[in-house]
Amino acid sequence: MFMTCRRVLAFAVLLLALAVSRDAYAQSTASVPQPGDYPAGEIFRGRAAKVDLRPKESREYRTRLKEAASQPANFAGHYVLAKWGCGSSCAHGAAVDLKSGKVVFLPGTVCCWPIELPENFEPIEFKLQSRLVVLNGQLNEEGPEGPHYFELANGAFKRVVSAKR
Repeated sequence: MFMTCRRVLAFAVLLLALAVSRDAYAQSTASVPQPGDYPAGEIFRGRAAKVDLRPKESREYRTRLKEAASQPANFAGHYVLAKWGCGSSCAHGAAVDLKSGKVVFLPGTVCCWPIELPENFEPIEFKLQSRLVVLNGQLNEEGPEGPHYFELANGAFKRVVSAKR
């Protein structure tokens, strides 16, 4: 009888531990933004508008931006997100709205990612059918290493959350 009670108690403790760890895992993964949480809407397939080069920063990158605008949408339904290097282990970029020609620069450079990386590592992650962009590393060479999540909304990148590694 005593042995059976100990086994039942041990089994109950094991079930409780599994339930607690499952809930902790669910909470940790639920706080990570997912591309599907930021749907883009309809995919643009028409003729691209002329790139708006009026802002000074746009003129500095006019070749890259015009080249990007000649490509099909690859971000947020009707944008082309172009990315380029800005030094050793540094990336920068901008989204060109194919409908209006407006340019929205990423909220900074991303750099200083870890040396040992998986083969599929991308410092800037994005998807055609999502308004979410992830910058993996330090923003503007300061602060914590990412990932840093931003949403493209109303023509600007807005920070969703930054996670420390």
